[in-house]
Amino acid sequence: MKIIASLSILTSIFLFSCQKEGDFSRVNGSGSGRVVTGTGTRLVKMVSKSGTDSSVNIYTYNSSGKLIGIATTGNDGGTPIDTKETFVRNTQGILQKEVIKDADLIQNGVDSLVIKIRYDATLTRYTGWTLIIDVGGTVLRDSAVLLYNAAGKVIIESGYSDNGSGTYKPTSKSDFTYSGNNIISKKASSYDLGTYTEDFTITDEYDTKTAPLIFGNEAFVVEPNSIAPYYSSNNILKETVTYPTDPTETLTISYIYNSSNKPATASFNIQPDNTIFAVTYYYQ
Repeated sequence: MKIIASLSILTSIFLFSCQKEGDFSRVNGSGSGRVVTGTGTRLVKMVSKSGTDSSVNIYTYNSSGKLIGIATTGNDGGTPIDTKETFVRNTQGILQKEVIKDADLIQNGVDSLVIKIRYDATLTRYTGWTLIIDVGGTVLRDSAVLLYNAAGKVIIESGYSDNGSGTYKPTSKSDFTYSGNNIISKKASSYDLGTYTEDFTITDEYDTKTAPLIFGNEAFVVEPNSIAPYYSSNNILKETVTYPTDPTETLTISYIYNSSNKPATASFNIQPDNTIFAVTYYYQ
């Protein structure tokens, strides 16, 4: 199993930009707070369980309802999960940077990851981000540039890396296509010797209900290099991942909705491994 989970509801701990490949089995929930199954609309907690693995993500917001933090705890194959993401916004609510602390990073001598977010005030849009990693005094940087179409939607995210040389070089590219306010296709490619080669392509099918979290173009900088989680307005029913040479993978999801037409619970089935996750959503 190769592909990272691209869904907002499957977003796990931060993946470095060079790690395009991941694993469907690393599904994590998101959020925190008390459950309100009837009238709550703000997602504050999401719990995911599969066998002995489980995770809880805590979502926190500022007084304007803007996301300012995600805390993830749980267990993945016997390994504890402990990650905290802090989102720094200016007085207008525009994202300025993200700070990520993780137990695994600290054990490896990295106190935190800092993602600086670029925003064009004239065009009123995010233009990219830069991830800075200080490893023993050597500063490594990964960066991305966002390209928009005439409708104001991101159609290409181009990745670049500076591995301590002081010069950025292209590393990757993601191409996006849309149907309304949903992303329906995501093609990830790696750059080598002057050309891009396809790694995988994800296609999504949706229901007509409201997604737990909807961030629009802010999704491209909220979780960099995770293929725009939190973007779409509706919930994914089926996700198909195709590779140039490897077998296809699929994720199917069935939901039970609350009275606000948002997911209350969901069942995830990943094939061909036949891995099943039970997810519970909490709102307030």
